[in-house]
Amino acid sequence: MKLLFLFIVLFSFSSSKELPILRVFNFNDYIDNSILVNFAKENKIKIRYEIYENNDELREKIKNDTEGFDLACPSSNFISILAENNLISEINASKLNNFKNINPIILKKVNDNTKNYFIPYFWGTIGIIYDKTKVKPINSWNDLWREDLKDSLLFGSDYRDMFGLVLKSLGYSPNSQNEEEISKTYEKLLLLIPNIKAISSDTVSKYFLRNNFVAGIVFNGDAKIISDSQNKYVYSYPKEGVLGWVDSFVILKNGKNPELAYKFLDYILEPKNGLKIANTIGYATANVEAYKLQDKITKKNAIIYPENSILLKNELLHSVKNSDALYKKYWDLFLKQYKASKGN
Repeated sequence: MKLLFLFIVLFSFSSSKELPILRVFNFNDYIDNSILVNFAKENKIKIRYEIYENNDELREKIKNDTEGFDLACPSSNFISILAENNLISEINASKLNNFKNINPIILKKVNDNTKNYFIPYFWGTIGIIYDKTKVKPINSWNDLWREDLKDSLLFGSDYRDMFGLVLKSLGYSPNSQNEEEISKTYEKLLLLIPNIKAISSDTVSKYFLRNNFVAGIVFNGDAKIISDSQNKYVYSYPKEGVLGWVDSFVILKNGKNPELAYKFLDYILEPKNGLKIANTIGYATANVEAYKLQDKITKKNAIIYPENSILLKNELLHSVKNSDALYKKYWDLFLKQYKASKGN
């Protein structure tokens, strides 16, 4: 289990005094650690901060939580699933002085009958990064099946994201709930196994660079870090259209410190704090006031903030709660076949 646990000792306090604890689930490398430290100091608390690799892992962590975690940061397509399973609480926006800083367009775009359950955090795209010195340009999702990419791809571990891109390659919606389309997607996914070198969504940029992948399916923030490290890497927006995502904070139903959760949400919505987090992790912020403070170079970076022509072909992943079990079934079958092919 990967775990970051912050414990700020305040010397003005008696060592025997029990400090309140804010418990947070989040994706790895998805905050500026100084934000956690400063919030803990200012509020005289401890922070328990536990990370996960994908939304499915988060769902299991929430279901099995016995400590009373207060906050989590799922992707938009998982929020309604969490709400339907009574795992998250409605958010009272009147308790957030900085709620007004959230981009209203993002709020509207994510609204999937869950508008009262989430606070948008970051948004972006899922595309393809590749080494232009080793392979010819990759301009389509279908290019991933090329023979010159054998045993060279880094594939993601989130089943909705990965099924989404294969659905796009077949001309279907990444939010399809058609069983025949999902079945065909599974069959095509099996054909990609020879080209997959590894499956992981954990510390993607570091993992990609350390293992010298030729190409990979990555989030745009990871693509920025990879391309910034060496200019031989290119982030491609496939011609069929990229996948879009929005990650948002939610308040967990069984959290022990909901008032601390509100305080934390308000804290990260402060423009200067939102700016610090955005500059650290390299994604597009959903905080309009933080965006205004960003430098011109960042605002013009097409990996972070794509041009409108790209966004027009972008399709946001939504909840497919009626077919989620079907996706999960086929993903598990795919993983079984993948592991068998690799001798695992």
